[in-house]
Amino acid sequence: MTSEENQRGFQGYMADAQKRLLHDQQFPDEPKQIRPGEDIKFIDGRLQVSGQVAVMTINETLLQTLMAKNPDLSFALEESFPLKSTCADAALLGPIMELRAHGGENAFTAESVAQSLDYWRATTQQMLSDPEASSSPDALKTYAKRASAQANLLLDHSYTAEAEQTCRLASEIWPGCREAAFSLSHLLARTGRADEAYRGWSGFLDEHCRNWTRSGRRQCGRWTVKPRFFSSWRMAKRRSFIYGFTIYD
Repeated sequence: MTSEENQRGFQGYMADAQKRLLHDQQFPDEPKQIRPGEDIKFIDGRLQVSGQVAVMTINETLLQTLMAKNPDLSFALEESFPLKSTCADAALLGPIMELRAHGGENAFTAESVAQSLDYWRATTQQMLSDPEASSSPDALKTYAKRASAQANLLLDHSYTAEAEQTCRLASEIWPGCREAAFSLSHLLARTGRADEAYRGWSGFLDEHCRNWTRSGRRQCGRWTVKPRFFSSWRMAKRRSFIYGFTIYD
């Protein structure tokens, strides 16, 4: 990747972000185009962006550029944040995923999904029964995040039950895994279990994110979580992010 390509990726995101921000300001009654977690605002007439969603959207653009420059290659990805555009032709590959997998969408089969779930069951048991692994927070966090990333991929391919099981295995590996708790709550809400999603996410915050800031937000590692209150779950479900909370980075 050249510096010019990096700059084009950044400028492309900024132009799109400005367009979406202006839409939300000019049409407040229409669905919001700024994504939850994107911190986009004008300061002294200049557009300022921050937050994990913004950073990872730019990274996703750069990844697509890199893949376009290497059309005959497949890529292995250890995902730390869901990159939606990578899901269509991705395949499960042990604890990580393969992009532009051989066979495209056909590489994602019921058999490969079952093998993945078996892998995570065995890995969870092995991690927790191994004294060295189970006493290493870094190892547990790493594998929990990898399992959570694969759960997101499973959900994207409509393997909902397997995605839920993988999320729960990730939480077994590391109960404090924010990504697993968030993904599970998102999955539950998408499948009509909004009350369970809210209870699970609230319980996770109570157990693992106990520090409150003066502004009423709760610090959870790198994440800052602000409770949101909705008059009904129907209203909450219309929001595209976690139901009942907004997360800042």
